[in-house]
This record gives sequence, structure tokens and C-alpha cells, in this order.
Amino acid sequence: MNINRSYFTILIISLILMLVIIISKSYIYMIGKILLGFTVAFIISSLMNIKK
Repeated sequence: MNINRSYFTILIISLILMLVIIISKSYIYMIGKILLGFTVAFIISSLMNIKK
């Protein structure tokens, strides 16, 4: 349950970032922030697995 909630919050945060990036209309920053979002998601998921 905790892992699903963490992924859901990550998806919400990524959607908010996408909206902000679409408003700013900069595709280079969009690609960079998508990559940062995926790396943060993997780090959080690995930390959740280590805690368990």
C-alpha cells in the first residue's frame, strides 16, 4: 500500500511539473525534468524497498 501511494504522489507531482513546463513552453527543460522525475522515483522506490 505504501509503495502504491508513493508512486501515486510521484505521478501527481510529475503531472504538476508537466503543466508548469507546458505553460513555460520549453521542451529542453521538459525532457530534463522528466529524466529527473524518473531518477527521483527510482531513488524513492529503492529507499522504500530498503526500509522494508
